[in-house]
Amino acid sequence: MDAFFPRFRFRGFLFLAGPALVLACLMILPLARSSVSGALDASPGWMLASLAASEWQPPEQPSPHARITWEQLTPETRPQARSGHAMAYDSKRQRIVLFGGGSLDWSEQGPVLDDTWEWDGENWSLSEALGTRPSARTGHTMVYDAGREAILLFGGRDEEGRLLGDMWSYDGRQWRQLRIPQTPSARDQATMVFDPAREQVTLFGGREGPLRASSETHVLMERSWGRRPVITSPPGRYGHGMAWDDHRRVGVLFGGTRGGFPALNDTWEWNGVSWQQATVEQSPPAARGISMVYDPGAQRVLMFGGRLVDPDQRGFLGLWSWNGATWHQFDERRRPLDRAYAAMALDTARNQIILFGGMTRDNHLADTWAIDLPAPRGR
Repeated sequence: MDAFFPRFRFRGFLFLAGPALVLACLMILPLARSSVSGALDASPGWMLASLAASEWQPPEQPSPHARITWEQLTPETRPQARSGHAMAYDSKRQRIVLFGGGSLDWSEQGPVLDDTWEWDGENWSLSEALGTRPSARTGHTMVYDAGREAILLFGGRDEEGRLLGDMWSYDGRQWRQLRIPQTPSARDQATMVFDPAREQVTLFGGREGPLRASSETHVLMERSWGRRPVITSPPGRYGHGMAWDDHRRVGVLFGGTRGGFPALNDTWEWNGVSWQQATVEQSPPAARGISMVYDPGAQRVLMFGGRLVDPDQRGFLGLWSWNGATWHQFDERRRPLDRAYAAMALDTARNQIILFGGMTRDNHLADTWAIDLPAPRGR
């Protein structure tokens, strides 16, 4: 065999060379800091290998501040202008689902909607789901539950301002009302995230009444909800943002309002069991009506929009990222109009983040924007 595959040994490296193949079996041993190089020159037609052995360097990590490029899309059909709607990505069917919302002004007066739309990567289409669907509402929250293979919807408020506490599932064919024991009380502007490792949904916060901001943490297991008696918890709030960081396996929460002051611009993380407040040197300003989503390619959470809460600060949040240690503000020239109460979702099949709707100071929006993401590591 040696006649056909000569062997070369060099400082812990074994090389087998052949007419069309050089196999390098590397056994990394502690070496001096100075580099060592060797060249192996076999007979004509064989490969020349020159390798340097030095300290091992880890693969390059994705930058948490990698540039963002927005693109406004022009689908043939689209939902009407709205804010306070909710969106979630159905990974089984590879569709983003949008439900409800309305044309409420900043005093929360106006009509609300009960339509269901789906985004297929190119166009919006109105769902023809069978059976009864959720009533018209705004300020509800939605998340995809991979265990149930369905999108879950909870809460919101109707056109008369009544808070809702019902729960629904949607599988692309029909909506079904779920009657799950210990469902949280009626509220709007709460948030839900799905923990794929534990296969559980976590709900936090929400508005339970005038100036009544909940600080409750509820977890949906297989058959029932359960309120978690956590020792440390974010203060009660509504209108905050929350997204699940799949790389670090935590839910990231930011901002919101209690309906009064002081304003909230704190950052918290939920590991499935307990909350921990993050120590942040520079934090985004307090805001409500925030949209958040996870970017798997850069392993960061992106946050866009939200109206600033502090009366001394007028305007809206722009685009920020959180990598588990620091917040970073982007200053992109081409980006969507500043807004609040929009919705964002991650489309993993097309590696895009989709943004739809929201409200400016004076108008409701019906625009669709996309962020093309770098491919997640490991693909």
